[in-house]
Amino acid sequence: MCRHQTPNTKQNPCLFILHFGISLDIRTFNFTDDRHGSCLENVTTHCRGQTSLIQIRMDIIKISKVTSADIPRLQAIGRQTFAETFADHNTADDMQMYLDNNLSTDKLTDELIDPNSEFYFALLDNKVIGYLKINHGQAQTELKDKSSLEIERIYVLKDFHGKNVGQVLYNKAIDIATQTNAEYVWLGVWEKNPRAINFYKKNGFIEFDKHIFKLGNYEQTDIMMRLKLK
Repeated sequence: MCRHQTPNTKQNPCLFILHFGISLDIRTFNFTDDRHGSCLENVTTHCRGQTSLIQIRMDIIKISKVTSADIPRLQAIGRQTFAETFADHNTADDMQMYLDNNLSTDKLTDELIDPNSEFYFALLDNKVIGYLKINHGQAQTELKDKSSLEIERIYVLKDFHGKNVGQVLYNKAIDIATQTNAEYVWLGVWEKNPRAINFYKKNGFIEFDKHIFKLGNYEQTDIMMRLKLK
């Protein structure tokens, strides 16, 4: 189909969903015209391969606080999403060093028992598709301001990029910041990650500084961004 054509939904309702990227849960979408038959099933079959254009309705993404019993799943999603984000830009040795130092069982256990750090899963049909880490007070990696909250990590599986998952996790962080009376939220994002930078700018963050993030032996520059809440 030509990308500039208006799709004919009477011939193939699936094209309407894929072309316009409507945010909906295709499992609950019903067509009232019997002529369309069971296209509900076909959205995930003969429309397969184009599903990257379909967003996930926010209310079916569940947010769950991570506990010590979840460490294996936390380690798995942490390692996979970090590799998907950075493996193409770093050596295998530097990647392994970072994973061993920052996503080991012992490291994650220590962070989970710290009352000033919190992890949350994004779940779809009980599958972990992303996670959030936030820090308060002395657990913050740099500023350590009592009046601030740090978003240290929002990572989403590559297959779910652009499908509202990151936004749901971000919204959770802002809800917590509001509930704890934080005056502002801050974070650091790699200068060569335009997707993440644009995401935070879209949500009102502004750049205020830079710092060095060390990945293995490789020093990289992070842009520090801040959102004032008060």
